[in-house]
Amino acid sequence: MSSKTKIVVLRMKEIIYTAIFVGLGILLILLLLVMFRSGKESTPASAKAQYIPGIYTSSITLGTQEINVEYKALNSSKYEDGKIIRTSPGPGSILEKNDTITIYYSSGELYKKVTVPRVIGMTLEEAVKELGKANVNLNVGIVYPSPSALIDEILITPTLTPTQSPTPAGSSTPVPETESPAPGTETPAPAPGTASPDGATFDPGHTPSGDDPTATSLPTASPAPTASPTLSPSPTHIYASDTVVAQYPAPGTELMANETVNLFFYDVDKITPRKKMYLEFPSDQITGNACSVRIEAVMTDGNQTAEVVHLAPNVSADQFPLEYEIPMSLNQAPTKVYIYIGEVGGDTKLYKAINVYE
Repeated sequence: MSSKTKIVVLRMKEIIYTAIFVGLGILLILLLLVMFRSGKESTPASAKAQYIPGIYTSSITLGTQEINVEYKALNSSKYEDGKIIRTSPGPGSILEKNDTITIYYSSGELYKKVTVPRVIGMTLEEAVKELGKANVNLNVGIVYPSPSALIDEILITPTLTPTQSPTPAGSSTPVPETESPAPGTETPAPAPGTASPDGATFDPGHTPSGDDPTATSLPTASPAPTASPTLSPSPTHIYASDTVVAQYPAPGTELMANETVNLFFYDVDKITPRKKMYLEFPSDQITGNACSVRIEAVMTDGNQTAEVVHLAPNVSADQFPLEYEIPMSLNQAPTKVYIYIGEVGGDTKLYKAINVYE
């Protein structure tokens, strides 16, 4: 074989190998393009990565030492959401193998102030949606009573029973008065065969005898009609509203994000529960055996108006413990009770103030 033939053969091999490598390269590029494109299509364009504040741990290698790293979320009004606040230990500290560095970062959404929207008149679903909007980010707390629920057991109304007008003891049924004929006038006899007012038939040829019952019978009045019972109207059931009647806190109040708003589906003043309380005789303050008492209650979540729940100018010691009732908040807020006592006939002074919780 000549030298020219060998050169041609060697060049053909180079061309073949080059073509193979180029083809493999093109195939690899196409494969990578397909993989990346399928990954993009499987991930929605609107999807965003979200982190949940909490505690996370991992490990890193610094030089030849393995160090543990812990991430903790802290509420901060100074640093934006996700920004690092500080580390522990701080910069410049010397660490040993397997020591832990804690990185504190801000989860500032809890410190974001929001304004409570008005949800009165909305259904429960509408209120939840309104409070949960991104620019509000509030939660629903107490829901009472349930929308459209039967609340007869909450609002107790007296049921009237059938009544009958009583007849005084010893009284008789009144006899209807009859008009007497004028003196010197005769009462016209009824026509033969006609009935008299007492029901007897007049017979002109009949002579009453001693044993004839019609001879001595007197006109008797018909019995008075018995009064029919007066029935009360059928009691109607009471149901809660299907829309929000009241809310707490009130619209326009500023809260921190993620706090709660309580929703009520009936007039709050009519469903406010009351709690029984007892007061012992204040023997350490009163010299005699009686005192005057005034007790006021203030619902701390309301309009702060004091309600006088007990007022007695003269209560003897044997009437203690004194029972009284105070209104309790539906919002689980305390009721503040002010107890004033004094000598009988004198001024009362504050004896004690207490917070009462449900």
